[in-house]
Amino acid sequence: MIICEIYVEEGKRAFAVRLLNKMLLTLQNADLKPTDRAAFLVNIARTYFFLGRYFQAASLFQEGYEIYYKNSNWYEAARAVYNAGSSFFNAGGKSQEKAFPLVEECRRIAEAHNLTGHLSHVEAFYGHDDYWHGNFAGARDNYRRTHKYLHISDKSFRTLHVLSMLALIYLRTGQYKLARKFASKTFTLAESDESERYASRYHNLRAEIDWEEGHVAESQEFLRDKKAA
Repeated sequence: MIICEIYVEEGKRAFAVRLLNKMLLTLQNADLKPTDRAAFLVNIARTYFFLGRYFQAASLFQEGYEIYYKNSNWYEAARAVYNAGSSFFNAGGKSQEKAFPLVEECRRIAEAHNLTGHLSHVEAFYGHDDYWHGNFAGARDNYRRTHKYLHISDKSFRTLHVLSMLALIYLRTGQYKLARKFASKTFTLAESDESERYASRYHNLRAEIDWEEGHVAESQEFLRDKKAA
């Protein structure tokens, strides 16, 4: 898997896919414990997901889910079935309809076994869907529930994502004081986030907050500086 992940990071997609296919063939005849097999399937699925091969990812996540479910590994079963749903959702089009029953299965398992982290993912999923369909009230409520499920000391990317989305939602609905509140929390937490993946989101959020507060020149200057960096 390490070599495959290196190929993915280097953009060598064809090499990565070829290696993944070989791994799957090897896995078919490997003498492994069921949960070990499921772990390999899920790791391969995750790599397919990052390659944008969402249907292959969904199929393998579901296969891993079924194994974990049969072995009563509820934590991993809930995570795998959620990721299967997320794969179908990211594939777009009519395949998104397949995502919702899988996400609800994650919710069912999570509620039955008190897996609050998984419940936060479920609420964030619906928050994301509502946001991109313009249902900002629904998105707000879902992200507020997501935030409730996260531990107060959680400083992960998940918390950062939720805070930034709440700030954006309050901006879109004209609730600028609340937008500033959640934006401030976002900026504070973003200072410790070394990833550049969503940095532009935080920069744009800061610029929008400045703009709404009448600091137009500061907003434009901030964006110019970030683009030049």
